[in-house]
Amino acid sequence: MDKDNVVLKIKQYCVWLFCFQDMFLAFIYGPGRIKKGFEGEYPPEPGADL
Repeated sequence: MDKDNVVLKIKQYCVWLFCFQDMFLAFIYGPGRIKKGFEGEYPPEPGADL
């Protein structure tokens, strides 16, 4: 297999994975409450104004 092709597929998979994660979190927490990044930032508590 072509090395560049493998890298491209891995990149596409990572992008798909992050998009799926965003949809999954949006489904759990509701629209506009998606976790941002991986620095321990979580969606706001219910009733929190942003």
